[in-house]
Amino acid sequence: MRASPPFRFRLIRLGPCLALALIAAACAPVTQAPHVDPESAKAEAEKQRLLVVERYVADLRRLNAIAFRIFAANADFCREKGKSAGAFGFKVGNAYSFPKDFEAGARRVVGGRGLVRIVAVAPGSPAGRAGMREGDAVLALDGTPAPKGENEAATRDFGKQLAEQVKTGNPIVFRVQRENEEVEFALHPVAACAYGYGIDPKEIVNASADGKSVQITSGMMRFAETDEELATVVGHELAHNLMGHIDSKRGNIALGFLVDLLFAGFGVNTGGVFSDMAGQSYSQEFETEADYVGLYLMARAGYDIAGSPNFWRRMGVRNPGSIRTNHAASHPSAPYRFVSLDKTVEEIERKKAAGLPLRPEMKAEPVPAAAPAGN
Repeated sequence: MRASPPFRFRLIRLGPCLALALIAAACAPVTQAPHVDPESAKAEAEKQRLLVVERYVADLRRLNAIAFRIFAANADFCREKGKSAGAFGFKVGNAYSFPKDFEAGARRVVGGRGLVRIVAVAPGSPAGRAGMREGDAVLALDGTPAPKGENEAATRDFGKQLAEQVKTGNPIVFRVQRENEEVEFALHPVAACAYGYGIDPKEIVNASADGKSVQITSGMMRFAETDEELATVVGHELAHNLMGHIDSKRGNIALGFLVDLLFAGFGVNTGGVFSDMAGQSYSQEFETEADYVGLYLMARAGYDIAGSPNFWRRMGVRNPGSIRTNHAASHPSAPYRFVSLDKTVEEIERKKAAGLPLRPEMKAEPVPAAAPAGN
């Protein structure tokens, strides 16, 4: 029997009241927790945002010290690839380089007033040797006022201005505001790999390279316990860029896409399966090569490479799934990478002991077949 329209109408009207009654009758906590003043919680939120900024800046300073050292030590490799440029060893930013919720904390950590400030200075870099300090506000470059403004664009514009000044090949005079005085430095750039590097604030343990820069996640910064471990990661990602792996993968995907188009011409929708398959081609081999070349880049920067293989042993413990060999995976297994790096350490140490150049071994070119003897 169907309910009459008036009865259904009464149920619809009573529905919200019944729901509220059920919620009121639900089980509730039985202890008397302390009352939390909303203003106190708001103040604590600001404190936690401040701590987030402090941690990010500390991570950036650690990464800058390690990445600059590796990038500068391997400028000759990058020059061979046409990817070297002048570098000073500092990172800049302002309070508006952070999400809006974090601006108040950033003004306390980085500095306010819309000035572009030195956030990180690598030890032994041109900036470090000249006496530049973290917190210095850049006022001018060679007498030309530096960009400023209460927005993130100021730091981007400063980067463009600096890039133009570097092209002159002359030392650049920085005028900075330091507390209540103005200070000038003449900085001579050194050659370094012309790739960017920075912190990705995600908490996953990961790092990436895109052919233009290297990004290390906050999670990876935490996982890499020592500077040597972090140098292992930076060297690996730089090797991806240096060896052209990203361009190779894009080329493979393009070939796979052509096969997808060929099938589409016959009315078959492949769903991009050949693009995906081609994108995975040689993926594990690229990762192994990046491990191999990256360790050379790290050793050339003077880092102790003896403990680098242990990074992958710890990764296997953290992520047991990586212990299992999976031929369809994009990365080799953690045990494979440990053994491969261990052998690379032995190879590099033999070369160091023999006084040989630290350059990765390349595959031998095929020897052309001899021409048949003439009659």
